[in-house]
Amino acid sequence: MVILLTRILSKVSICGVCVVAAWIFYSVGEQRELELVDNDRLTLGAKPLQSVLLRQQLKSNLGARDDLDQIFPTAAELARRAPLDALPFEIQLIETAPTASPEMSSRLVNHALSRNPRSALARLYNYQQESRSSDLNAVLVAYNHLATIETLEPELLTDSLVGVFRDRRDWAPLLDYLKGKPKTGNRIVRKLLDETVSLVELADVVSAYPDVQPIYLQYLIDRGLISQAYDAWTRYVERDLSQLAGAIYNGSFVADDAPSPFNWNLNSNFAEYMSTDGLYVTHRGNANTPIASQIITGAPGPFILRTTVSGQIPRRGAVLVWRVSCLSDRSVLAELRVVLQKNNERERLEQAGQIPDRDCDFQLLELMGLVSEYPLTSIVKVAAIELVESEH
Repeated sequence: MVILLTRILSKVSICGVCVVAAWIFYSVGEQRELELVDNDRLTLGAKPLQSVLLRQQLKSNLGARDDLDQIFPTAAELARRAPLDALPFEIQLIETAPTASPEMSSRLVNHALSRNPRSALARLYNYQQESRSSDLNAVLVAYNHLATIETLEPELLTDSLVGVFRDRRDWAPLLDYLKGKPKTGNRIVRKLLDETVSLVELADVVSAYPDVQPIYLQYLIDRGLISQAYDAWTRYVERDLSQLAGAIYNGSFVADDAPSPFNWNLNSNFAEYMSTDGLYVTHRGNANTPIASQIITGAPGPFILRTTVSGQIPRRGAVLVWRVSCLSDRSVLAELRVVLQKNNERERLEQAGQIPDRDCDFQLLELMGLVSEYPLTSIVKVAAIELVESEH
């Protein structure tokens, strides 16, 4: 929290040392020191100017001068004429925070917020105070105010919030808060992947954040929780899963929002969905390149891998291959080389394979671009891909 306060303070002042100097003269000069009276109104000994005009004067009179002997008297004179809206309260809050009572600091905060509801320093003070209390919902309210101020460092603020709940060992209020889809929810959920949050509870929260779903699913898969990842994915998908082309989801390549890796993970440098169904693929053949992939759930036994394609593939140009392998050990079950007899005519290609009975509940289906003899570009339109069970 100290680091966060330091980062914020560097962005609060206006006109740098000139404004701070103006406040010092305002506080200790001929005018009386800032005084909060019983009715919480600021007592001033001079008629105030509008704050926006004063700021303009400070910038024009101070910003163009290099002589400090001239700057400080000018700052003092302008500071005597009016307070700089929220700024005097913010500066006094900084100066008195180590010794002032919470009541006095709160009154300074309230005065600052009444003049500028987006005062980063005042909001930060409230957040810091609430983070020390036992009311975690109040922490979230204070954080929510801070999160709307764009001058703050979002990663630092998110780390701070997650740290509060980590220290309390109570994630429930934060998870409930995230279900409301706050503006910074994506960032917070990503942070929670590395915390001791129940993966079951986190799965429900992730359902509200489509951008995080692929990250969360891959997080589970990397830890060997593939079945758990697949179960979560089935809850996120809005399409009818009974329409699967065999074991493959979205085998006709319709652009939809279902997350990878159980939907297509496309290399955008080489593949894109067409305006209608299908996948448009280009590959020059100068490197072995993954183009499209998906984790599938084929049943044990023999199968046929079948694809419908058209396009142009030079005789010695880039090579495209569909490959099915066990996800557990990447042992190859089938490879289907895309070879076209005629340019731009739709053709159906197929290859037989077999899924073993053990240790291969999930498979990886990939479209690979392989190094070719000559760097000649292949252009292919994939209309469909399917994996169907075979009798032998």
